[in-house]
Amino acid sequence: ISIDMSSKKTFQLHTITEKEAFSAKPYRCVESPPYLGKKFIICVVSPDRDGYISSHYFLYYRYDPEMMEDFVSAANLYNGSYVLDIGSNLGTYSLISAAHGHKVIAVD
Repeated sequence: ISIDMSSKKTFQLHTITEKEAFSAKPYRCVESPPYLGKKFIICVVSPDRDGYISSHYFLYYRYDPEMMEDFVSAANLYNGSYVLDIGSNLGTYSLISAAHGHKVIAVD
């Protein structure tokens, strides 16, 4: 699908089938450390495919603890709020938000 957003930019969208979406197998699933008392399970891809977020969880079982705790602290000011995670990647912020009782909409 091509969408012409302006005379200068054309964005390409790729539509995948349900089978394609669920055919990817996680490399490994790990439990996070507690962020303000809550943990979550995240499934990562091979560090060869994702040298950033998956690598952090694969090697250290965590991802930027200060930023995660700051984010959760801010979200927790609005108990039961929605968290909109645009560019969710593996869903790190979505997962910790859900663990703290927030409703989550994640788009990657």
